[in-house]
Amino acid sequence: MKKACSSNPAGYKPLNSKVINLVYKSFKNGLKKISILYILISSLFFLQACENDKEKNSDANMLEIELEGQIGVAEANVANAEFTCMIYTTDYANVIIKRMIISENAKSSVKVGESLNFNNADNIVSITVTSETGVQKIYTIRAAKFVVPEFIGEWTFTNECFFNYTYCNEDGTGCGQDYYGSLSSDDYGTYFLHGDQLYDNTLKLEFSNVDGSGNLNGTYSHGPGADGQIGSFEIVTDGAENIDLNENFTRLFPGDGSWKLNPVNNEITFYNTDKSKQSLTYSNGDDKTHWQIETMEDGKTQLTIWLKVDRTGMPSDHEALLLYGYNATAWVLGGYMIGFKMTKD
Repeated sequence: MKKACSSNPAGYKPLNSKVINLVYKSFKNGLKKISILYILISSLFFLQACENDKEKNSDANMLEIELEGQIGVAEANVANAEFTCMIYTTDYANVIIKRMIISENAKSSVKVGESLNFNNADNIVSITVTSETGVQKIYTIRAAKFVVPEFIGEWTFTNECFFNYTYCNEDGTGCGQDYYGSLSSDDYGTYFLHGDQLYDNTLKLEFSNVDGSGNLNGTYSHGPGADGQIGSFEIVTDGAENIDLNENFTRLFPGDGSWKLNPVNNEITFYNTDKSKQSLTYSNGDDKTHWQIETMEDGKTQLTIWLKVDRTGMPSDHEALLLYGYNATAWVLGGYMIGFKMTKD
């Protein structure tokens, strides 16, 4: 038979209460040390997390935005967190974001390449920008729907067609003063032999599209009018010398061509049919208006365009004076711009 296990085996001595208390105190002290160590480590992690948060960017700003069919640069209203974009499209419910610049490491609710739906009563959408630290800012994007420019239509030239010329003295003084003369004649006498043939010419301007750079594009047709003559630019000097200036002064090419308008600097460029030639207006600025539209007293709309003369091969103002004397042909050879005034009902 097996021997029964004794509840008090031989040699076993019960632990002294002092020993038990000592073990308990050691255990308790150990827990305190572990707790203190845990708190210290947790604090270090917390401080490190706070330090990392300090390094993160809390800005949630939209700096720039560009949309498909946008004309010019988006107008920013920083105080109201709003951008207004002039848009030309046939589908305002599906306008693609071409480019967007936001704060570093921030995220937006809509990304480049995705589309915005402006097909609502206010023509607006909202984009939320969230910073790296979670700060959010809501931006309003407003679409200003494109309206075809006023200069689109069919125009008839008036007899107010001019050229602009300047004169510089031999010592270089006097430059920059503007003079204006008609294309046919005024107090100085006959300027262009066939200048007055332009006075009934017609110009038809049509709108085509807005290109990827935001420029407006279209076509034109420049016709001769009722007299069947498009007009030309030749002069005869006092010495009976014939000078053909058509290459220099024909800046609105006859027949069909195309035009481009840069809405940022308001500059129009006219091209002949194959774009081998081009003519630029001066950009509209604070000092001068080089193309403008205005309503006249008779209710007609008037369009004025000043185009740069191509001065290739032409003498300087002073050279023209020496060659041809103080007369009409010298002034013509000093021409820098040619202006056309047209009307439509």
